[in-house]
Amino acid sequence: MIAAAIRAEWFKLVRRPAIWLTCGLLLALVVLVGYGVTYLVATHTPQDAHQVGVDVAALRSGLYPAAMVGKSLQNAGTLDGVFALMLGVLAQGSEYGWQTVKTSFIQLPGRSTILLARALVVSALMLGLVLIIFAFDGVAAAMIALVDGKSAALPPAIDITRGIAGEWLIFEMMAMLGFWQVQLGNVFYYVREIKNTDVVERYARNIKDGWWDTHLFNHGLLGLGIGTALLCLILTPVIGLWWTLLG
Repeated sequence: MIAAAIRAEWFKLVRRPAIWLTCGLLLALVVLVGYGVTYLVATHTPQDAHQVGVDVAALRSGLYPAAMVGKSLQNAGTLDGVFALMLGVLAQGSEYGWQTVKTSFIQLPGRSTILLARALVVSALMLGLVLIIFAFDGVAAAMIALVDGKSAALPPAIDITRGIAGEWLIFEMMAMLGFWQVQLGNVFYYVREIKNTDVVERYARNIKDGWWDTHLFNHGLLGLGIGTALLCLILTPVIGLWWTLLG
């Protein structure tokens, strides 16, 4: 069941134009800004660069393949990580923009399985993106090294593997931050909008308050707390407390 959900989520994700656009912008910045602009600065240094403490030699040597892992990890903690955050937001937020969230959650295998599959697909996307970034870094660094007549030898394989794992963890953390920010933030926005009488009057004018609404659900956190407690009492013996709360 989870395998089918993963295939479905991947099918949707790779067809989101915003995902492709964001990944393309990130890869363009990695090469054009991370290597192209930096190389231009290092080779056309302003005359007062030394006065402001710019180490041109270190800046230039940092573009060679031997420094590829460190440079990639440094970027992952700054601008690249922001793009990972954006991808996490888009992966979950696009469900609302494309209006597929209702279809996803009313179909089998269930909401918790769908969310787990979507999170796994985002994780796979982050890993693939990191691998491509390292490939782009390696090609760009090798080209600069050849132009400068320096060694194009790559770092040891163990260092590259550790670098990929480290950057994947950074991307994963940022993507999941964006992913769950959308998912959990919806609760706040739903509660806020339901208190807006204009919204209720416009979109739910035919829905009348019943006994449960009048005496329980209209009382803010009281209704939510009692409803959650009842669900836990009913479903915990069947599927466990964690899955009950997650669902």
